[in-house]
Amino acid sequence: MTKETKKIIQVLSQYATCDMSDALVKHQYKLGGSLPNLHRYSANETKTTMVGKAYTVLFAPKDDPREAISGGYIDKLPEDSVLVIGTTLNLQKKDAPFTKMTNALYGGLMSTRANYLRSRGTVVFGRVRDIDEHLELKRDVFSYGLGTAAHGPVVKMVGINVPLEVLVDGYPEPHVETINPGDIIMGDDNGVVRVADSEELSSIMEYIPKRVQADTLVKEDILNGLECTPAQKKRRAEHHLSMVKDTTYYELLQVQTDATELEIKKSYRKLAIRYHPDKNPGNEEAAETFKKISEAYQVLSDKELRSKYDQHGIQEAGAGEMVDPEKFFEDIFGGESFVPYVGELTMLKNLTKELELQSQEEEHTRKKEQVKDDAERAERYYTENPTSVSSNKYLGDSDLNNLTHEEQTKAVEEQRKKELEAEREKLEEEQRIHREEIQKDLTEKLINRLSLYTETDKSQDVIESFKEKFRLEAENLKMESFGLELLHTIGSIYYDKASTFLKAENSFLGIGGWLGTLKEKGGIIKDTYSTISVALDAQKTMEKLAKMNERRERMQKEQEDKEEAPDKATSEQDDDKENVTNSAVNNDTKNNTKEESARENTKSKKDQVEDEGPVPTDEEVAEMEKLLMGTILAAAWKGSHMEISSNLREVVSNVLYDESVPKEKRIERAEALKILGTVFKETKRSQWEAEEARLFEELVAEATQKKTKRK
Repeated sequence: MTKETKKIIQVLSQYATCDMSDALVKHQYKLGGSLPNLHRYSANETKTTMVGKAYTVLFAPKDDPREAISGGYIDKLPEDSVLVIGTTLNLQKKDAPFTKMTNALYGGLMSTRANYLRSRGTVVFGRVRDIDEHLELKRDVFSYGLGTAAHGPVVKMVGINVPLEVLVDGYPEPHVETINPGDIIMGDDNGVVRVADSEELSSIMEYIPKRVQADTLVKEDILNGLECTPAQKKRRAEHHLSMVKDTTYYELLQVQTDATELEIKKSYRKLAIRYHPDKNPGNEEAAETFKKISEAYQVLSDKELRSKYDQHGIQEAGAGEMVDPEKFFEDIFGGESFVPYVGELTMLKNLTKELELQSQEEEHTRKKEQVKDDAERAERYYTENPTSVSSNKYLGDSDLNNLTHEEQTKAVEEQRKKELEAEREKLEEEQRIHREEIQKDLTEKLINRLSLYTETDKSQDVIESFKEKFRLEAENLKMESFGLELLHTIGSIYYDKASTFLKAENSFLGIGGWLGTLKEKGGIIKDTYSTISVALDAQKTMEKLAKMNERRERMQKEQEDKEEAPDKATSEQDDDKENVTNSAVNNDTKNNTKEESARENTKSKKDQVEDEGPVPTDEEVAEMEKLLMGTILAAAWKGSHMEISSNLREVVSNVLYDESVPKEKRIERAEALKILGTVFKETKRSQWEAEEARLFEELVAEATQKKTKRK
């Protein structure tokens, strides 16, 4: 039994089957996973909820064509499992007593052996016997009823760990429930519930404590005199459950009001792909829908904004506020899920601060000419009007007072330059300290992660459990935007750095490690060149789009001028008629001049248009805008990838080359890093998963492909 399964059992055993059914109903399982009509005939010592993974056994009539399985099933029962015994459908009934058999399928000796093997309990879709023995053993046993005779004379065992079909007379009509080996089975005095051990299980487990906490508070409110409905509305809104004030955003994202963060994110991605303007060119309705779902996601993906929205509606939720660009890029490149692995992405934040400094320098340059003019005017004034007050604006600086105008200007310029250099040095120092803090935090997190291997006996079971834990984690991480690329990057760095370290320890004079270091440096140089190349390509694309828009605007203006020309000509003709007797000759001359000038201008513009080619169409501009978005994202991805890789290399070096740690421990860390790196490197997406997750990745891929074609 894996550690993950033990954790599931530990968590779910704290809750009732009703709590699980509530969670399943909210996750669109209308029947709440209930397996009805089963009665708890015996309970564990503390009468807590029975939880375990299904280990199934199937019985069929003696005349069933399948061969009977000999050797029994009980000695193969896994630890922490729930034994689930069923029969073929032809032995079941849709109404009480729900089985055609009077013979019992399970008895006391089986419970004795099952308890010894540390099985969690037994569920029988039929009858059991030896009830006193089960009670004495304090074993959880659920069944349809009791019997006295053993099953041997009437049925045979035909399947172990196979799907079991259970006939249920439910509304609106009878149906068959299927229990698969490995399904999670829960049982208490309320009955038995089944839930598949699927991707949704983590979301379901996330929901249950929220619902229980909310209902506990509702109960307290009712006991204190509050009416039931207001209490439910208040408490469930606080815990992102039902009965929120407004459901507009939930409806836009097509999720329930108690949807988990993962459900909201998944739904948003599907809708964003469907309605993205790049996939619906010229479709204003799709563009408007995309805008609305983006606004809804902005609110519902933020815990604080979502809480305000649930309690007060759209007006109080901060709808329509500008999206934080830093958060936007963080969400695109892995989101919060990857922060424990790669840390905070600081590229955009640092770039913003650099641009602020650059803006200050440009503002200073712009004002320099104004200062120069002011100083010259002041100098002239004080020359013509002698006074004891200096023209220098730094009145307290006696050294400047005796300088000429040119010397004063130069001194002020030097002073300002020193101030800007000091600000830049301060910024660089702040960035360095922040980067070191990020790396220190990531180092501690990575050491803790690796301790799941290094602080154990490193048996094969431990290794498999270690792999499984991070395989499951990778299954969630890969669905983030650029998640697969990030996993492969993390995995490659973990694996390569660990391999280099181990080779250095095991090879003659550490030559194997030296070769690995050389390869790593080559990769860094390649990444740097690639980042610069993509950034330059984004700049070129931006310039092309600007020229296209400039040309379209110019042609539009020329067209407007052309349409206005007849009105101007009519006006001029009216003026000519009023003055025809006085200025006929002059008008003829003017008209001739205008015609010649117009012909020259037309010829010049025509030549210019022919040189530039045809005017870009709306579709061509839209395509260029899409390409620009892709190249900008590609540049941002390359920059972020470079930052992430740099931090990860430093972090792994901290973990492996800290000489205060014994070498044996560092070797164990390297072994764990290789295992973890392999898991991440080998993570893949299915075709369906790839379609769901690749919205921004496709834009980058298309931009990169078009760049390659242009070469």
